[in-house]
Amino acid sequence: MFRYVVILLGLLLLSSCVTRMSAVTNGKSYLGPVISSGEGDYEKELVEKATLYEENRFSEDERVKLLSEVYQALVAAGEEICSAVNAYQHGCGWFVFRLSETEEVNAYPWGVSGLTVNRRILPYIMNKDEMAYMLAHQIGHILTGHVDANGPARLGPTTPLGSILSTAFCGISCLGRDLYGFGKRQRLEAHSEGWKTQFTETQEREADYIAVYLMEEAGYNVMKGRKFLLNLSALSKKSLKDNNDQVKYLTIHSFKPVHLTHIKAAQKETEAKKQSGEPLLPNVSTDRKSN
Repeated sequence: MFRYVVILLGLLLLSSCVTRMSAVTNGKSYLGPVISSGEGDYEKELVEKATLYEENRFSEDERVKLLSEVYQALVAAGEEICSAVNAYQHGCGWFVFRLSETEEVNAYPWGVSGLTVNRRILPYIMNKDEMAYMLAHQIGHILTGHVDANGPARLGPTTPLGSILSTAFCGISCLGRDLYGFGKRQRLEAHSEGWKTQFTETQEREADYIAVYLMEEAGYNVMKGRKFLLNLSALSKKSLKDNNDQVKYLTIHSFKPVHLTHIKAAQKETEAKKQSGEPLLPNVSTDRKSN
């Protein structure tokens, strides 16, 4: 019995150590191609003219089925991309995915590996490409550790009881394949999905850049997918006009027309790589600007 107590204490110490490690990307940056100041004029016009789509004609069951199918396709196709971007190098299979009944029109990452989609956002997604963009963008935030980098996760230190329970449920097999991530996951309950961070423009650019690669690898149309942002932009304008606080997506995700331009530039980059036979992996950037 004493031996097991010693082993458990050792595991707790290890988990405490890894929670103090740096962000999951180890200082890497994924900003994508640099664009010139005049490249975004067309996208500005698109946003200005964006009109709110009617809710899609899918049934609730069809919406959830589409969500599940696209999510699974992105995870399956993006294994190499997820491993390349994320320091854990365990592919895309370690996310905590949840569908929420909340009425707020939103989707967001939380904690270290959490991804929540509110059911109320699904009526405004017109097709599989828009669904793919919405999900791939959130995955991009997770892979680059944006929520953890923004700080509040560190306000929830691991408690001894929480560590013991997590160890019991996780098991030795979980520790063996993801010791680095184990300690960070202790904070997921304290840093729950009820808390949402507002992302910077640089973080949005990184999430979009990785999203484009995930979509391309999974066979989705990036240019059709980015129309989702136009839908949400128009919906957000209407929400502000009606003094309705249900739409949080663009507030949390700091959307600007230039994001559409970055998406287009990233898509051109992936096409060039396909034609040249290069691996379809995001480029590590040293440019920290959010132009």
